[in-house]
Amino acid sequence: MSRPEIAIQKEIVKNNYVKRTQRDYSMSFVDELKAYYDDRIFKLRKRTRTKK
Repeated sequence: MSRPEIAIQKEIVKNNYVKRTQRDYSMSFVDELKAYYDDRIFKLRKRTRTKK
């Protein structure tokens, strides 16, 4: 097998994996980031002292 054939096969495998991951993953990337940072902000506010 030549190098170009191997490169093409690697690309096909990678594309199949990406498509399967996108299809099976329930949360979009933006939704995941939003949930992550909402949680971080909540924890930061919880431990931050406020002047009373």
